[in-house]
Amino acid sequence: MAVLVGVSVSAELAPSAGAAASSVVVTATVPSATTLDASACQSGTAATSLGTVLPGSTAITAATCTLTWGSSNASSTLRAAQLDGRDQTMYRSPDYTLDTTWSGDGWDTGDYLPNGELPTSVAIDAAGRILTAGNHDSGGKDVGAVIRFTSAGALDTTFDGDGKQTFQIHPGENTSVFGIESLDDGRIAVSSHIQGPPYGNQAGITVLTSGGALDTSFDGDGTLEFSCGNVASDARRIAEDSAGRIVSVGAWNDGTANYAVFRALASGIVDPAFSGDGCMHFLPTSGDPASRLWDVAVDDQDRIVACGSVKGATDRTLVVRVTTTGVLDTTFSGDGQIELPSEQDSDDCVVEVLDNGRILVGARAGAANDHIYLARLTSSGALDPTFAGDGDANFAPIGCVASMIEEPTGDVVVLCDDGVQSVAARIAPDGTDTGTIPPTHFGPPGSWLWDATPDSDGRIVGVGPPDWTTVRLGTPAIPDFAGSWAGGGFGACLETLGAAGTPGGSPWNTAGASNCTVALTVNWHPVPSTVASGAVLATTAAPGVTTAGLRFGASIPAAAKAGTYIAPIEFSVIAP
Repeated sequence: MAVLVGVSVSAELAPSAGAAASSVVVTATVPSATTLDASACQSGTAATSLGTVLPGSTAITAATCTLTWGSSNASSTLRAAQLDGRDQTMYRSPDYTLDTTWSGDGWDTGDYLPNGELPTSVAIDAAGRILTAGNHDSGGKDVGAVIRFTSAGALDTTFDGDGKQTFQIHPGENTSVFGIESLDDGRIAVSSHIQGPPYGNQAGITVLTSGGALDTSFDGDGTLEFSCGNVASDARRIAEDSAGRIVSVGAWNDGTANYAVFRALASGIVDPAFSGDGCMHFLPTSGDPASRLWDVAVDDQDRIVACGSVKGATDRTLVVRVTTTGVLDTTFSGDGQIELPSEQDSDDCVVEVLDNGRILVGARAGAANDHIYLARLTSSGALDPTFAGDGDANFAPIGCVASMIEEPTGDVVVLCDDGVQSVAARIAPDGTDTGTIPPTHFGPPGSWLWDATPDSDGRIVGVGPPDWTTVRLGTPAIPDFAGSWAGGGFGACLETLGAAGTPGGSPWNTAGASNCTVALTVNWHPVPSTVASGAVLATTAAPGVTTAGLRFGASIPAAAKAGTYIAPIEFSVIAP
């Protein structure tokens, strides 16, 4: 915690008629000076690699993972956690096989809603439940819908009583839902194109409570319709920034199509700090006709990154970055936008901000819908030459990009269909395929994905037609250590601790040199998936720097699938 130093500065004058006095407080903030050096614990070394381990056997790392840590001006705490979203397991990248623990066979084509079902988006909430959103037909008009499933693939009856909520903002007019987001406060937000008064077409955001009811604390009735200068608009995908503001993208049209970005506060009012009215719009710098923005992501500085299409003699994919105040970010490609030569044949595209700050964009390409276009940009908006040699490439035979998921290895999983059935492929960090193209089909015949996302255990959940189809792809994993190596397990042992350190307490007690062995199971523990009290490895009572040494171990189940399993561990030092 920062130290606040306050000095009162004042001056006193002898009382006199008309005299005035004032005082000010001068402050200075001194940060905690923490240290964490993990250079002796690098990935791929004897301190972190278990090497080749046969099924049915157990191994520990050959060297100690030694950390140097502490604070020069305060007491400190050393923590460890698996914060990659894959819980406490050691896992292998998905192999695109259906997870039979999901609805019995890995996919479900449920006729949950009457007529013309079209699921368009999926998200995972903090409890691991699957949120799906889309539309169904009623009298020739779209009705918005949200369906929630348990982690086992059953309808979640704690959600509005039957697992489903439907809404049509203006009776008899289209409410077409395109995006869903699980908000940090537990609520659910969806973005949509709403028809009806006052503008005929408008971008909308609807928020539900965690129980599935329309949230009347959000703009009074649960839905915010953007006025955007009193002209027509629509919204596609949706995201939330670190301040809890809800962002969506789409189109704005006063007779000329514009790209549009919308932002609302958590209370359901337009954000006046964003372009004045919560709605900013712009045209491509090339002068060619705009279409709409389709997908959106928020980077670690709350800047908004979006993609869409540019129409012209040759269609292109547009990538744009917008500042937190709602203007084009001129530190990105000079003017806030870049057009990529994708030969895109439809509006849809996907954009992801990668862990290293670079931006990956994918689009359907080619008149025959027989390949996709992928490009990777630097954080400054230039094509990244370390990807595919010049920053972009075409891949076949996937015909579209519904979703892109970055794995901790840096690989990216691309999901959609090939015109026949749902498919997935993996692209390496350098832009080459890893042997999974042509990809493996999954899901029911004739299925294709509109969206996909990883769940808390690293499995991939996707949605799309026919009907309300959901699929889940399994992730081979080694479970967390549970007091015994029987049946498999992954864990860590605190082997050494410098004199200035104190063990964090049960379960993290110092084992001592040579005591992190397979036989001494009492010294082994799972690495928690959150930074909580169980993740405290050690503490110091006074300023100073010390060391801690760990070993990692894994027992491989006899039926484990072949491949490389990983367990990303994050260490942190906190000074109170």
